Amino acid sequence: MAQKMTLQIITPNRKVFDGQCDAITVPGPAGEITLLPDHASYISTLGIGVLSFTEVGQVRKMTTAGGYVHVVDNAVTVLADSADEAGEAV
Repeated sequence: MAQKMTLQIITPNRKVFDGQCDAITVPGPAGEITLLPDHASYISTLGIGVLSFTEVGQVRKMTTAGGYVHVVDNAVTVLADSADEAGEAV
């Protein structure tokens, strides 16, 4: 079985996502950052842009604005000022 990562996406108002995924791409301060299983421990600010992740073979995308991403032991936590999936009311 392929290695997975745990992803939590949290905003000040709600927990947007909590589950397993195969890969995550976040908007970093100097461009996109792709995180794969067994990534080194990492912390960074988030830029404004699109956060995407692969869950059960399907890519999900959200717009994010500001916050932080933290990676340790295949657990990724995104603390975003805002995170909205396509089609969600703003």
